[in-house]
Amino acid sequence: MGNDNIGAYQYLSLYSYNGNASYVFGDSYNQGIYENVTANPNVTWEKSSTWNGGFSAQFLNGKFGLDFDYFYSKRSDILITRNASIPTYSGLSLPAENLGKVSNHGFEIVASYNDKAGDFKWGITGNFTYAKNKVIYMDEATKTPEWQRATGHSIDGYVLYKAIGIYQTQEQIDNTPHIAGAHVGDLIYQDTNGDKKITWDDAVRIDKSTTPRIMYGFTLSGSWKGFDANMFFQGQADAQQIVMPTMNMAQEFFDERWKINGTAEENAGAVWPRAFIKQTYGDNWNGVESTWWLRNASFLRFKSFELGYTLPKSIVAIIGLEKIRFYVNGNNLFTIDKMKIFDPEMTNGIKGYPIQRTFAFGANITF
Repeated sequence: MGNDNIGAYQYLSLYSYNGNASYVFGDSYNQGIYENVTANPNVTWEKSSTWNGGFSAQFLNGKFGLDFDYFYSKRSDILITRNASIPTYSGLSLPAENLGKVSNHGFEIVASYNDKAGDFKWGITGNFTYAKNKVIYMDEATKTPEWQRATGHSIDGYVLYKAIGIYQTQEQIDNTPHIAGAHVGDLIYQDTNGDKKITWDDAVRIDKSTTPRIMYGFTLSGSWKGFDANMFFQGQADAQQIVMPTMNMAQEFFDERWKINGTAEENAGAVWPRAFIKQTYGDNWNGVESTWWLRNASFLRFKSFELGYTLPKSIVAIIGLEKIRFYVNGNNLFTIDKMKIFDPEMTNGIKGYPIQRTFAFGANITF
């Protein structure tokens, strides 16, 4: 297997000019060069070992169909750089090496049923997929806390501070480990390693990400004489998404925040911490990524619906046409989810543009 996102010429040493390192040769003043990438003459392709097992069957004279597939894949010799386990003082800049290993396994089910009763025909088709990936090996510094290690966990899992509440009084701040400069209304973070300080070593790995482990969908269809209808639902589960405020934010962040002039009862029930600006603009407390901003990204969406009517052939033939079908349809009609304030399908959280609900009507004319 290939990977075109690793940088070119891995098998060659690369050199760069260094403006701070120069030397005199004869009468000239020369700029020095240094080796910024060490060569890896043994670089090779990634390898993938995959196997599938399954069956396809039909029952009830073809009315009911069932497909099942179990899959497992292991990718090895993934190019990674061992910078994590090489101390900075060594001065080494290592090349990428074929060291990484990941696996992915799961199953997929597709089932369908079609039947009819007189002029009425109907059918339902559904699919369900479960897939889970895992890091088998990657380079991790020996000092990495056990609760942050990626090995044995999902490839794109989060590493976040674990938020356990909102400070309601100054006394709470004084009696608990906190990030320097914390105020009443800020988030409380767990001292995971028990050193009485809040540092990045206290962050924990969350074994879920925006990549859902479960995806599913089903289609309902039916027809009666000239009428036909089709409904499609889709969904996902076992996924989480960070909904931290950015430059644009939902009104809920403002309405349900901890307020400096709020009552003790109101602030005790606050959903969000006090108002703050982005971490990149100076916030070092609430703006850091934490479990407080994680939301369940599971959803069921009524993706589309279409209702049509085809004119009888006897009528269409009078005007010299073969077929006329009128229709009306809608897309993204509604979504059932726990996130509410944002689209759970957007991997960029609130940075993405919300999906649009659309309606259309028209006619299909066949000459």
